[in-house]
Amino acid sequence: MFVYNSRKIAQIPNLTGVAQISGMYARTTGGMVWRIDESGSPQKVSIKKNNSDVSAVKIVAGRDHLLILDEDSRVWTYGDNTYGQIGNSENAESNAVQVKISENEYLVDVSDIAAGQYSSYAVKTETLADKTSKSTVYGWGDNSSGQLGKDPATNERMSVATIIDSAPSNIDVISAGYNQVYLIDSDGRVWGEGENDLGQLANGETQNSSKFVICGDSQIEINKVDEDGNIISSGYGTIYVKKGEMADLQASFEAFNVYTAKVGANTDYNFKYDVQNNGMVVDDAVLSVPENGKSIEALKEGIAYVKVTESESLNKTSFAKIVVLPQDADYDFQPKSTGRNKPYNNCTLRRQCMGDSVLTHTDNLVQATQIQVINR
Repeated sequence: MFVYNSRKIAQIPNLTGVAQISGMYARTTGGMVWRIDESGSPQKVSIKKNNSDVSAVKIVAGRDHLLILDEDSRVWTYGDNTYGQIGNSENAESNAVQVKISENEYLVDVSDIAAGQYSSYAVKTETLADKTSKSTVYGWGDNSSGQLGKDPATNERMSVATIIDSAPSNIDVISAGYNQVYLIDSDGRVWGEGENDLGQLANGETQNSSKFVICGDSQIEINKVDEDGNIISSGYGTIYVKKGEMADLQASFEAFNVYTAKVGANTDYNFKYDVQNNGMVVDDAVLSVPENGKSIEALKEGIAYVKVTESESLNKTSFAKIVVLPQDADYDFQPKSTGRNKPYNNCTLRRQCMGDSVLTHTDNLVQATQIQVINR
């Protein structure tokens, strides 16, 4: 192994067979962990269970601490514990200690680990009775930016591994930044949580988040679909229906899939509907949403607006304009082309193609958690 020091690269003596490096730590193919001190000399990190050496399969370093995943899926920590990042009240500056989830219970069945500046993370994976797997994310240490999934005003530090409730249950990858943590789920979507003052979570906001949000999403769009969920006509901000028609709507947004390098579909969220008609009774409203929450009903000719909010993952809100035509109308105002017969499908942003469009187009589905109808 080589180390860069004093403007030159020097070989560390007596340290060979290195399989992984993280910060100033190294893991050998034999499962031993070494700390490289300021002089460039390796110092072995003692990891023992019942006086027997523990073999490491992965290490990740924070600023002043180290996480170690052993061959039996247990997590050990070593180093400074100022912020609770060790996950154990014992001193870990001379020997590694095992991470706890309570006073008398250790964190086990761990499949992956990650370390932030002063925070620590682990993914626990369980096999269920139906042979599917379920992932649970744990965090401990510094929570000053909400990176452990709790309100930092009341939970600034956490000294034992605690479940992060907002994490998806199908995690493939976990990785941590300075004061953020990121996940990739089995569908290839990227999720982020924690500090976001510079847009680190890539969700179009600059506020910190103490719940996981999908990274890289765009504005929600609402489309008119058939009973099988196939798009009949894209809204581009305006959807046309006829008086008396029951129309199914479907919300969508873009989320990048890191496995396919394409925009991925999102269909695993539940709709919740809230109907408001500006104080008008239903009989006088242009639109209504039945209690089954699957359709809108065009009650009379006019214009209404559908408000869609997705609060589980995106915290996004968008509107679509609904135009109700006469019942016997034999015309269709759904836009087909623009300019020199250029299809709308070739436009990147629908607002560039239509003056009244307020949404960007995607072909991917997400279940909104609230739909609100506002008539005028």
